[in-house]
Amino acid sequence: MPLFLAYAPRFLLTDALHWDSARSFATWSYRWPIETFHEFAKQVVGFELAQLRQEEAVKRHFC
Repeated sequence: MPLFLAYAPRFLLTDALHWDSARSFATWSYRWPIETFHEFAKQVVGFELAQLRQEEAVKRHFC
């Protein structure tokens, strides 16, 4: 990665104005792995195409 991209400024927007910046960043950092998991699950595993909602039906479909 080019050096200028590694140190490029980044901005995190929030509507939780009563939170300090550390809490906003901590909350975002917990959420980001969840977002990437859901993206992977939809694109690679095909969860987005699943039309099954009952637990037993989902187990039969993927197991």
